[in-house]
Amino acid sequence: MLAGQTVVVIASGPSLTQEDCDLIERTGLPAITVNDSWKIARFARFLYASDAAWWEVNHQRIDIPAERWTCSSTAALRYGLNHHRFVGPHNSGSMAVRFAVEMGAKRVILIGADCSLKHGIHWHGPHTETKNPDAIKVRWWHRQYAITARLAQQHGCEVINASRYTELACFPVRDLESAIAESVDSDMAVEGQPAL
Repeated sequence: MLAGQTVVVIASGPSLTQEDCDLIERTGLPAITVNDSWKIARFARFLYASDAAWWEVNHQRIDIPAERWTCSSTAALRYGLNHHRFVGPHNSGSMAVRFAVEMGAKRVILIGADCSLKHGIHWHGPHTETKNPDAIKVRWWHRQYAITARLAQQHGCEVINASRYTELACFPVRDLESAIAESVDSDMAVEGQPAL
């Protein structure tokens, strides 16, 4: 489905900006939004949310044509979603990266993955109808992303963390513009075209 492609995963940390999403839209790279980030990246090809509680609140509000994916069998059955089969500890951001890797992406650019509460909870502020993260949950996120990083390495998929602010240490960090430029140059070289 995403074989050989560079894919952008748009998580919902407070560092995410409209400017970042506009830049990604201009590239035409396939994008996966995490939870409420579909509201700021309406061009996304996929929307990923792992929690049944999130889908219960939001399934009727989504008005973009993105494919809807979850690892929750309950949510998949109840709301007619695509089921990404996975059992084990997870968070929606790490699962969206995992989904891209398992779908054959050769590179994932991750943004909005602060993995910290230092600058707030989400780019859109706290959830009012579902739970918000706390320090314990953030520690779990780091462990879950580390597991995903090992999976990506096994699949030969490069994951670049291009979040404006991040405390996630399991992926190399670059600014978004550089990560996109590297990806475009690499993609053109693979296709036999001269790099820009």
